[in-house]
Amino acid sequence: MQRSGWKATSDSVKITFPMDPYDQSDPQIPQYILDELAKFKETAAGYEAGNVDPNEFKVFRLQNGVYGQRQPLTHMLRVKVPSGVLTPPMLRVLGTMADQAPLGIGHITTRQDFQYHFIPLKKIVDYKYLLAEVGLTTREACGNSVRNVTASPFAGVCPDELFDVRPYANALSKFFLRNPLSQKLPRKFKPAFDGCQNHDHARTAMHDLAGIAAKREVNGKTEYGFRMYVGGGLSSTPMNAILLEEFTPMSDFLLTSLAVITVFDRLGERKNRAAARIKFVVKRLGPDEFRKVVFEEREKHRANPPVEIPSVPEPNLEPLQPPAAHTNEVIKEELVDAGFERWKKTNTRPQKQTGYSSVTVRFVRGDLVGDQFRALADIAKKFSGGDARATIDQNMQLNWVKNENFLAMRVPVRTRATWESHRPGDWRLPLPKCSIRVMGNIKMSAIF
Repeated sequence: MQRSGWKATSDSVKITFPMDPYDQSDPQIPQYILDELAKFKETAAGYEAGNVDPNEFKVFRLQNGVYGQRQPLTHMLRVKVPSGVLTPPMLRVLGTMADQAPLGIGHITTRQDFQYHFIPLKKIVDYKYLLAEVGLTTREACGNSVRNVTASPFAGVCPDELFDVRPYANALSKFFLRNPLSQKLPRKFKPAFDGCQNHDHARTAMHDLAGIAAKREVNGKTEYGFRMYVGGGLSSTPMNAILLEEFTPMSDFLLTSLAVITVFDRLGERKNRAAARIKFVVKRLGPDEFRKVVFEEREKHRANPPVEIPSVPEPNLEPLQPPAAHTNEVIKEELVDAGFERWKKTNTRPQKQTGYSSVTVRFVRGDLVGDQFRALADIAKKFSGGDARATIDQNMQLNWVKNENFLAMRVPVRTRATWESHRPGDWRLPLPKCSIRVMGNIKMSAIF
């Protein structure tokens, strides 16, 4: 099956761009991805040969998920994982990358991304090919673009959720990836989604754009959509996101998001980086005027869309079933360790599907060596039907674990996946003595 690009549906649609390869139905890397990889390889070689302007290359590498480091000829590579959802093949590729990285680790970020430091520029192309083979990308993981779209790791299984938000988080991710309208924003733009009504697992208030699952009754019929928030952020001037709209129907979900982006692109600060996030646009205009401007922009796009805006489906309200690859086998394990009951209390959480739970696997500072990635792949395949999610607290979560299998799962988690089962000092040995500072955690100074 060939993945096609987005095509214009009317003369008013002026821009087309390819869709992102996140669905795994086609194992072959699409040609436009291969073209991107070839361009990166050629441009990187030109830069190292002195034939590409450093400022031009900086913009190019950031668009491709590559940060510079203060250490000469080394870079940090960031991998986007929409909604934090990973499969066992993805975990194995991330583990292979950790094996080959100078520090010997991959790092889970607070945005459900993965990062690798001290990577030579020539090696980055090899990593990109590996990622493309399993449907992952580094594209627009950095720079002034729409960053990784995060979502609650409990999406689809939380007893408190209205509906699973992952399809919509992924739709937003695909819509803005490679979208010409979001390539040169005033500053980075971070979205998040949560389906729960009483728990904010995704920390939506601190995001540039956030959607919380919502519903309303119209003429006796229930409609589903999102309560949309805009303009949150942290840093030196933290602000809570404002409520943009109490209810945005699914039919307007991407249209409204596009309106927010184009308003930000037009009105955002481009000279002072410290005041360039969308929260400053909200502050400058005030909430009421900001809403007015966005809604006017939305109607302009509705009448004359600058790109094709795909429709999104209504949510599936039927309870999710275990993944197709899941086994119902109850795995016997006689060994009981003294910490099991405490672990069960702190690391497991019942799902809305009776008999199943979400299990958190914790890591020191979010750092994993290659063997830990492979152990997670094996454990996820055996105990959770392959459902693995990176979390914003820099851990991993496995859903769909049968309650009867807690003890059997605890053994490989403890002996293969956790930091206790590896030598914490090994990955620090290759570090240059004076290149970085180590203060409890590793502090990597990046050049933007």
